[in-house]
Amino acid sequence: MPETTQDFAPVARPSILDRLGKAAADPGLARAWAYARLFPGRGVARNIALSRRAGLRKPCFVLSFDCDTDLDSAVAPALHARLRAFGLSPLYAVAGEVLDAGAAAYRDISRDGAVFLNHGFRRHAAHDLATGAVTSTYFYEGDNTEDWQRDIRLGHDAVGDILGQHPDSFRTPHFASFERPRDLSNLWALLTDMKYRHSSSKRPLFALHHGPFSGDRGSSSFRSAAVSASPNRSSTVGASCATRAARPTG
Repeated sequence: MPETTQDFAPVARPSILDRLGKAAADPGLARAWAYARLFPGRGVARNIALSRRAGLRKPCFVLSFDCDTDLDSAVAPALHARLRAFGLSPLYAVAGEVLDAGAAAYRDISRDGAVFLNHGFRRHAAHDLATGAVTSTYFYEGDNTEDWQRDIRLGHDAVGDILGQHPDSFRTPHFASFERPRDLSNLWALLTDMKYRHSSSKRPLFALHHGPFSGDRGSSSFRSAAVSASPNRSSTVGASCATRAARPTG
């Protein structure tokens, strides 16, 4: 594995002003949020209508887990075995450095049929053993374009080098923090160039505004998904292995 951690400078969590600026950059999301809050029944109906328009004819559930810390890695094999016993095979999004540290466990999971997404390379969360708290430590938003693009490429290489898989799907670290229109456009351009087909990097709110799938840059094969069973859900399909129940969330 490449030794690259020391090349990254610390990146602060986006401020309230940054978040307000992001909302101003895409006011349609604010309208969708207000619509879902004021008229939740209509929000669900709209979500269903947009899903049917996109070609979905029945509910489709995908279970995935973000494994962001070594604690997640420690419980991932037992969780995977339990789910496989019920005929389920979830997807895993693991940062390259976390994947490298837990390589043996993740290789076993991979050999059992698990599919891994590119989740970037650098560790982006830290677990406090004393308090049990998990703190976000690295965000693409606020980082320069060259660095976050390098993180994606290194994450791709890590999945290939460690597991022998060639990912064609990506999930942004702390996905809801990197969704300004220009950021998404730049992200999709890079992923299209890398021959990726999917990105699971947006909040479910995008599904209520834009529909469950959206493409970019004229590529018929690339789709960015933001699917949720309810407009009031706060996260897309996925969970932390160690801290959330093993159940689909959208």
